[in-house]
Amino acid sequence: ISAKLLLLFYDSVRYAGNGLQPAVLNPSPPLLLGLRKHLAPLPAIIAGAGLLADQVFGSTQQFYQQQAITDSAVALQLSGNLKPYIVAMHGCEPFTARHFTISRSFGQFIYELDQQPVCRLLDEIIGNRQWRNQKPVSDFALGVRYPQQSNSRYSTPYVTRLINGILPNDEGIILFEPDLVEGSKVQLMQRSSASIVTSTQRQLDAVLTQMQIEQSTAVAALYFDCAGRLHSGTPEAKLVQQRLTAANIPLLGIYCGVEIAPIGQHSRSLDWSAVLILLCR
Repeated sequence: ISAKLLLLFYDSVRYAGNGLQPAVLNPSPPLLLGLRKHLAPLPAIIAGAGLLADQVFGSTQQFYQQQAITDSAVALQLSGNLKPYIVAMHGCEPFTARHFTISRSFGQFIYELDQQPVCRLLDEIIGNRQWRNQKPVSDFALGVRYPQQSNSRYSTPYVTRLINGILPNDEGIILFEPDLVEGSKVQLMQRSSASIVTSTQRQLDAVLTQMQIEQSTAVAALYFDCAGRLHSGTPEAKLVQQRLTAANIPLLGIYCGVEIAPIGQHSRSLDWSAVLILLCR
């Protein structure tokens, strides 16, 4: 029986932080790359979540077989009469149409965009320096737009990278993930609660309509929502719950640190987003 879906759950936090030092996170891109390279042939879709124990980046524990373990990655493979619909939900929208090229970086540290110091450039574009005082930055992020696939027009084409803060002496910015490398084209993204709600409604309409066209019946749904949106005042999770309840679709939802869904040609980790998985037959 061929696999239809691989659900990946991994610990987002490698070392818990404290008052003196920030938490050390487990980057997801190497994990996803390893799955693609060493577990081929993979199922058509990989989705999942990077787990958090709490919002202060405490250690996560997962149940695996007969024990609770930390520093782990657990995968659940689903097969049989199953057709998954996966929606990468909108999290941010472009603040400006301008595209930038990362001209100097190292891992998760970005030093220059378009050969200009990144902090100074963001000050100029945003129009103030207040964003520098936010850790993590709550209103702005960097994003990459990927080509939309014909079978997932209801998903956002953007992968957003959270800005955790700035380096000493304003040398650069610190991203949540280390996958934006020199030469990458990025946009400055802005978080908008109103836009999130509007897009959630539109994306739900699109995927439920597609399921109806393809005569697919949902038996359950999973919703992985960014924990950073928990206190943002955005009621999109409630909207998802209400729509699925009205459609008689059982829903299990969790807040997490990273959300994983296919965008472009590969599954990718997302920040400040959500992933809805509809398990259909």
